[in-house]
Amino acid sequence: MSKEILDSVWDSLNVKNQLLPTKTTIQLLLSVALADRGNIPVILEGDPGVGKTAATENYLLHNGFTYKRINFSNSTTTDTLFGCYTIVDGNPTFKDGSITELLVREPASSKKALLFDEVNLAPSDVLEMLLTLIRCYANHTRFQIAESREIDLPKKLLIVCCMNPASMSANRSVLPRRFYSYCLYHRGLSYSLSELFCTAKSILNTVSNEGMDEKVFESVVRRIVNAKSIYVVGVRSASMLANFLAYYLHFVFDDVHLPTDMSVDIFEQI
Repeated sequence: MSKEILDSVWDSLNVKNQLLPTKTTIQLLLSVALADRGNIPVILEGDPGVGKTAATENYLLHNGFTYKRINFSNSTTTDTLFGCYTIVDGNPTFKDGSITELLVREPASSKKALLFDEVNLAPSDVLEMLLTLIRCYANHTRFQIAESREIDLPKKLLIVCCMNPASMSANRSVLPRRFYSYCLYHRGLSYSLSELFCTAKSILNTVSNEGMDEKVFESVVRRIVNAKSIYVVGVRSASMLANFLAYYLHFVFDDVHLPTDMSVDIFEQI
């Protein structure tokens, strides 16, 4: 691996989002960098919160891309993405969608990128259009966006698809197999226990004016790791922090509880 790629990855850590140089974060940035150098779309699949979108945005900004970030849902339509004809003053006029706006209106010489977030929440007809776009880019052919209208895709285009595993909810679909024929595929992205606590330590050091007692922190970590059951308690203004901590501990430990019924005594719930 070239020094240029490694330098680009390292310099991308602190552009828009402040990222820690954990193993998972470096893997994410390397996947995007390799896709960029190889002119190949990339699919990043992993747990929520590992930094798929944040790492990609940092890389794109550091390397001078003009990019469009699109969040998908089951209500996303092909018209909003690729455009459609509308009637203006009695005449049919084509209105660009969020994708075609980037591809057509931005200068041809600029580096362009499409960041698809939660792509496996998109309806099947949208996924088919995205697959057509990726296939046309891979085969260097023109892309048909509406009826007989075709456009030339930029020679320098980076497509990054971010998604959580389909098993996380019934609303998520598995991408059609043909997607993987044209894309790099990096799956199984998740924080290890050491990365989670490294992140927690960094956050606590940031919010504390006096720093943090390392011995106390290590003691807390050992107690959590060795515990048979973990109860995360936070009420009122601390409830959001408790929800956040419990959510991520669920990925690491089997027996994690978050008492939420404030009408019942907390100790009774435990």
